[in-house]
Amino acid sequence: MEEKIEDMDFEKALNKLEEINNKLERNKVPLEESIRLYELGMELVKYCGGKLNEAEGEIKKISIKDGQEIMDELD
Repeated sequence: MEEKIEDMDFEKALNKLEEINNKLERNKVPLEESIRLYELGMELVKYCGGKLNEAEGEIKKISIKDGQEIMDELD
């Protein structure tokens, strides 16, 4: 049984996406399987994009917080 995307961490999802890309590039997959892999790949792209957006938001929060703390120390 294949692991659900939402249970994967970012790195595992990205590796799965690379694996799918490699399979599709080799053109050794039947059409029906290619369509299934493409669909799964698009779900992984969306998932990874969401994870990157979450990380960016966290970095912004930390930067703002740390920036404010530095400004408070300078006052």
